Amino acid sequence: MRSQVDKLVTAAVLNAREQGAGWSEIAVLVGIRTESVKERYLPDEQRWHAGLAQPMRQEPGEELPQLAVPQAAYAPEAYARDLDGWALRHVDEIEHERWRQLGKDPKRPVSGVLEPETGNEEGT
Repeated sequence: MRSQVDKLVTAAVLNAREQGAGWSEIAVLVGIRTESVKERYLPDEQRWHAGLAQPMRQEPGEELPQLAVPQAAYAPEAYARDLDGWALRHVDEIEHERWRQLGKDPKRPVSGVLEPETGNEEGT
């Protein structure tokens, strides 16, 4: 689970960077020092940009090329559904009830909170 959460946080950080967020802003959201967040996620950002420039990469000795961008980048809905499935198999009924009380869809514990909020206010 930790690996999946780490991948999701990394995808969120990369998305924030693509939207123009600075390292200090991301550090506040992640809850660590700016230097630490940059040290942790800058290599991921560099791989992301390299993957966008050359999405398929063939490593020496490999028979087939490999996709250079993470699944969450090219199929975010499928990735979120996979995480929903994992959570549904591992989260107990008490946690599902907490989601219901918060007005969340307990059948979509990941994808249900990742969707952008839509509002009726002007400009949203």
